[in-house]
Amino acid sequence: MKIRKGIPLLVIFLFGYLYPSVNTVDIPNITKKIDRVFEKFNRFDSPGAAVLVQLHGRNIYKKCFGLANLEHHIPIEPESSFDLASVSKHLTSFAVLLLEKDGKLDLDDDIRRYLPELPDYNTKITIRHLLYQSSGLWEFWTILNKYSGFRDRDYFKMIDVLNLLRHQGELVFNPGTKYAYTNTNYSLLAEIIKRLTGVSFGEWTKKNLFDPLEMENTYFQEDCTIPIPKKATAYLKRDGRYVLARPSNVEIPGSAHAFTTLNDMAKWIDNFRTGKLGGKTVLRKMFTRGTLDNGKEIAYAAGLIVGRHEGVEIIEHSGQTGGYKTMLVYCPEKELGIVILANERSINAYDLSHRILGICLGNGDESKSIPDQSGDNKSIKLDASVLNNILGGYRIEGTNELLGLYRDGNFVFGSILGRGNKLLLPVSETRFVDYSGKFEIHFLTNESGQVNQATMVLHGDTLVAHKTQLDTEISPKEFTGSYYCRELGSICAVLEKNRELILSPQRNNDIKLYCLEPNSYVGAWGFMSFNRDGNGRVNGFTLKDELFGFKGLFYSKVRDESEQL
Repeated sequence: MKIRKGIPLLVIFLFGYLYPSVNTVDIPNITKKIDRVFEKFNRFDSPGAAVLVQLHGRNIYKKCFGLANLEHHIPIEPESSFDLASVSKHLTSFAVLLLEKDGKLDLDDDIRRYLPELPDYNTKITIRHLLYQSSGLWEFWTILNKYSGFRDRDYFKMIDVLNLLRHQGELVFNPGTKYAYTNTNYSLLAEIIKRLTGVSFGEWTKKNLFDPLEMENTYFQEDCTIPIPKKATAYLKRDGRYVLARPSNVEIPGSAHAFTTLNDMAKWIDNFRTGKLGGKTVLRKMFTRGTLDNGKEIAYAAGLIVGRHEGVEIIEHSGQTGGYKTMLVYCPEKELGIVILANERSINAYDLSHRILGICLGNGDESKSIPDQSGDNKSIKLDASVLNNILGGYRIEGTNELLGLYRDGNFVFGSILGRGNKLLLPVSETRFVDYSGKFEIHFLTNESGQVNQATMVLHGDTLVAHKTQLDTEISPKEFTGSYYCRELGSICAVLEKNRELILSPQRNNDIKLYCLEPNSYVGAWGFMSFNRDGNGRVNGFTLKDELFGFKGLFYSKVRDESEQL
């Protein structure tokens, strides 16, 4: 009896010796608070999430909420498999740094040493540039999916990325001079590892990353036809109903598409603490911020983002692909790790993880509601006549920048060239906000009820913009015809319907164009500036949208509408 009583005491003593600060944490209280945060997901008629909190190597919270599959009513479990989406990037960076440690590559190697088919821009792009998102290469995903005639249901392969980059006429910026997040960089890292090692990226990472940590259910998807055991189905909300998200048809590993489970992620997070694989050297490099050529430090480390929360350093990355939403947060000094794997697009994994972080650090409020990312919680429905009154072009006072407001399906977007794009949610007939609520725009009308001015708050600045007025009547007819982009190898048409211009891309839906000024339009493809020859005839247009990773794409006019049969 004495021995039986002594064993628990010995276990408690040893555990307290090994993990002294765990005993100072009120785990039951933390559990209750996190349960309240995820209370709305604790149901059996909707998708949900798998949640892990690890402290000093101990899983102090590991629970699953909702269904992995609505059709077959399968609940989410710790062994349910999720696409990590962009959280996959730090797995790729770990692989690169492991090869560097073994002397197999150098971060300052020219990538054309491994990928000779890429253009020579008279400047060197290095592995380091890819790792820290400073290469100047195009963002392949949006360009292929949006501008090159691909569709969501097409299969995307690495050869498509390489063929696209082979025709990139110029870099978006000189390598090392600017940070610009793009999936291209990490997809190329995976291809470099494949060519360097002589085996597929998926095979190499399984043997050298996942097997040593006994992560038996983690691997990069390279063949979409191979079933994934216990895969959670991804969903999104459409008109208040759950529908299947985009099918898994991307066979481009590196930037995303590492499938894993909550149980395996617990092993991976624990390696951050122990350095069992790679050692502290690799982990330190992966957790260290990058620097640009001018010495400026950026927040992006090797596949992770380094920041602070209430004075504590945190290392994190979010992910979204299709309907999968993921989040990883790690506090090195606290040996605290948080993982969220979700299978519905509107689930706000970022805010949920930071709510957990606050609770664990003693400064969180679990009672405050977390908005989802569907927009349903903020926006109201507006009549088309109200929306049409605000759409078009605005010139910003002081900067003379051009703001374009346009519709893409049921959504309204505001785009300032060089500053990016904002999805705008109407909260009244004259006031729109973005998802975060940190950007808003108010519209003012004249005596006749026409919108003629807008006031907006952008990055803390209050800007006033005046709606552009066309001095002369624009004839859409002169812009119509077929246009070809040599860099993308794609063709599109510009049509006239009811005296409005319509862009008709190859194999994609028509896009309404909104006139900003003479020769300038905006739509779902971004800003379009029509060009004229010496005789004043339209001979092409330039597509500009820095948000999607290019400075300008030129489409030459190959046939006027009057010449078409």
